[in-house]
Amino acid sequence: TFGNLQQLIQIQLNKNQLTGTLPTELALLSQNLQILALEQNKLTGTIISELGKLSKLSTLTISNTGFDKGPLPSAFGNLKNMVTFKA
Repeated sequence: TFGNLQQLIQIQLNKNQLTGTLPTELALLSQNLQILALEQNKLTGTIISELGKLSKLSTLTISNTGFDKGPLPSAFGNLKNMVTFKA
């Protein structure tokens, strides 16, 4: 399962025509995840608050994805290593 990928530090899925909502299980991938790039897909719904559990995340790019506009989840305040955020 994805939860066993504890050494995973980077996921880049830009321009892959992904559809639907982000699964909450994404936050279980790896506590070492540093980069999550999802730009230019066809995702829907809101940005999931579970991403706030990815404590080492430094880069999150979600521009041109189709996510609902609105406030960021308060759990994003836990992302102390965030350097780059593109929405």
